[in-house]
Amino acid sequence: MECLVKLQRRPKFIDLIEKFQLSGAYPVFFAILCTVSGLANKYVYLPIIFILGLSILFSVLFVRDTKVFITPIFMIYYALGTDTLKAFMDSNGEVLAAFDTDGFVGICILAAIIAIPVFLRFILDGSFAYAVKNRGITFWGIVVLNIAIFLGGAFSKHWSVINLAYALTLVAGLDVFYLILSSIVRKADGNIIPYACKILVLTCLMIAAQAILLALQLHLDGMLIRVDQWTGRWILQREYLSRSWGISTIICASCSVGIPAAMYMARNERFPLFYYVSALIMWGVSILVNTRSAMIVGGVFLLAGIIIISFSGKNKKCNLIFSATLLVLLISGSILAYREMTETLTLDELFFNLYKFLRFDSVNDRITIFDVGLGDYLSAPIFGVGWDKGALSQDLQANNFYSNMYHCIVIQMGASAGSIGLLALILHAKDYFRIAFKNPRTDRFLLLFIPASVLLMSLVDNFIFYLNLQIFYVAFLCIAEKHLELTHNKQK
Repeated sequence: MECLVKLQRRPKFIDLIEKFQLSGAYPVFFAILCTVSGLANKYVYLPIIFILGLSILFSVLFVRDTKVFITPIFMIYYALGTDTLKAFMDSNGEVLAAFDTDGFVGICILAAIIAIPVFLRFILDGSFAYAVKNRGITFWGIVVLNIAIFLGGAFSKHWSVINLAYALTLVAGLDVFYLILSSIVRKADGNIIPYACKILVLTCLMIAAQAILLALQLHLDGMLIRVDQWTGRWILQREYLSRSWGISTIICASCSVGIPAAMYMARNERFPLFYYVSALIMWGVSILVNTRSAMIVGGVFLLAGIIIISFSGKNKKCNLIFSATLLVLLISGSILAYREMTETLTLDELFFNLYKFLRFDSVNDRITIFDVGLGDYLSAPIFGVGWDKGALSQDLQANNFYSNMYHCIVIQMGASAGSIGLLALILHAKDYFRIAFKNPRTDRFLLLFIPASVLLMSLVDNFIFYLNLQIFYVAFLCIAEKHLELTHNKQK
């Protein structure tokens, strides 16, 4: 009998590994490996993803607290390395051009080895059923959005079976990860909020590290900057700042989403200056890579966050001193830079350089795409023209679905899913206001800034449709709703 009792007990090393995975060290370990993997070729990224996969399988089999899955869900996507250095435009937008055949096959095999056990765990332990049974405010808005996406293009001459495949691509990740993350968040206690914010901050610092190290490597290889032979101006070759998991705009959007999470931590947790500086680094990457949507939206939420944490929260004194120091440095640096630049440049030339830096000369390209989208909406105002038509003419279409989109969430839903799509988008957006203004709290606004930043950046791009940003999006809708629930319970 004594032998049987011993066999039923878990070995001590399993408890130690479980404790490690639930500690703050596990996401740091995961982030470091993802950083190395994401910058390397198949001889590095395949072994690393295999190691990370083993850690996830351990979680599936032995870790009782499902919050451990937040780390791999947020981070594993960024472990995808790159086998061939190709500029995005040189590959005509072909997403798979970054992999060679063996690398891609290996990734598919590893993805199946990782994903299938995770999904089975969440099905067999009742997590999916729990998420549906205990659905929150955002549940039906996402369901309606899904229905509109699947109905997109119905009765249009542009509709074909491929529309269903595209629709499934757009909603599959959104739905699966919404169910997983909502079940994790709703079962957890209040500590899940700072835990998820911390994981997101580490994820975005990992993305920032990849972007900075990639830029440094390109600079050393003489590929980051080129000199225009006619004007003599330096031009950043943004098209080379791409990884297999995303081009430069996606890199910056993924990074800047973490700014409000860092501000939440700076307001409420220990080591506020670490998180404050982390937010500055995230925004700095969007300036380095020169991505307008991330610069503007990230900058707005950074400024809003600085004001909030400098005048409220338990760390407000420390944050206010740091903010004042930054303001003095910013003003001093701006004055010195202005004096230096005006010695060699006229005011008109300064504004022209700013105009070129923000790439306002390419705004017409967006306007052209928007015009096509509005025309498509007017041609099929009820259900839209579907997801296959796209905004570009046949001869300009790139080799991936996303490049042919209308690059604006409102126009995209209108053109592809018609008034049904726009109504679904409005119903979904309504959930934001319900969560935000029912027993409003400053912390909840910071949490809602995270999915809001994805939506706002999607006014000029396709970010809401990318899997990695969908994960952040649904995760923090669930987190903000959890905060509302905790607020309500405290008032009882």
